[in-house]
Amino acid sequence: MQTVFTTGDVAKICSVTVVTVNKWFDSGKLTGYKMPGSRSRRIPRDELIEFMQKYGLPIEKLNMGGAGTVLVVDTDKKARKVIREVVGKYFDDLAVEDCEDVLSACIAIGAKAPSLVIIDATMQETDCARLIKKIKTVPSMSSAKILALAGRTNKKSLADAADAGADEGIEKPLNEDKLVRAISKLLRIPVTTA
Repeated sequence: MQTVFTTGDVAKICSVTVVTVNKWFDSGKLTGYKMPGSRSRRIPRDELIEFMQKYGLPIEKLNMGGAGTVLVVDTDKKARKVIREVVGKYFDDLAVEDCEDVLSACIAIGAKAPSLVIIDATMQETDCARLIKKIKTVPSMSSAKILALAGRTNKKSLADAADAGADEGIEKPLNEDKLVRAISKLLRIPVTTA
């Protein structure tokens, strides 16, 4: 799933010209950002969805095209496997990448610009809050969602992750139904299989 759109992308999705999209952008109806040193505009997915809903445009075309990517950052191999299986079972259009450390996660974020990052908020080698804040500053990740995970006895980690910018948090051990609902809600996509 694409997380950031060019004016050309938006024009195709909304069946209008690029000139019309530029007018929407310049008038403030459609929000996004301009690329540094350029006149090129970029529109984050959430902003485009909000615009389309406000003006009654069908959002079905928005979900056509490439599959989105979920990046799982967790030192626990079993947790990564469970998440991979759940995403594969319930979301046909999502790909899953997983990393066991922060360095690998940073590389994957740069290469894949995932739609959703699922991160263990209790990872020992790093400050999860700092990583979440860093993710939120990457322009290509501006509309990406972050789902934090932590054990039942570690609610402070979930609170710290939320304070840093995580969009949602759920407890481990993972409950399949809660995980599916969280992914569906955060990415605004329906469950496709079961």
